[in-house]
Amino acid sequence: MAEENQTPPGIFVLGEEDTAAEETDTGALLDEVVVADADTRLLAVLDRVRGTVERIRADDAAEVAAAGGLDPELVGLLVAESSAEDASFEIRSIGDRVERGTLTWESFWARPQADPGGLELAARVQRRQAEALVADRAAFDEAEAAERP
Repeated sequence: MAEENQTPPGIFVLGEEDTAAEETDTGALLDEVVVADADTRLLAVLDRVRGTVERIRADDAAEVAAAGGLDPELVGLLVAESSAEDASFEIRSIGDRVERGTLTWESFWARPQADPGGLELAARVQRRQAEALVADRAAFDEAEAAERP
């Protein structure tokens, strides 16, 4: 009577492994290593980006502090936009918190994304600043043209 292979499934005896299964396992293992390496590299890049952003924020905050706070014209625009009739509830709440003293315009301006409606308020202020620059440039061009013969 011929002796049959009595090795239980999943147990390999040296010399009797299934080479196709071994190649598949090696391929899967290689895929896992590649994914893990990509994750590690991505996390390292994200850490560098976070560090750069934190350094820029600290530099900006130091610059504002050295200047004695935000430009009064900027503060005026922030106040005007946060109390405008067409301002959203979120924008108005930012202005309310500044009035109550639980938020400063300096801390808001350093991280507008930290407050609901903050990016919208920053965009409104920047739009007003751009409009003022365009108007100033037009006035300058008109004055310069008037001086020419």
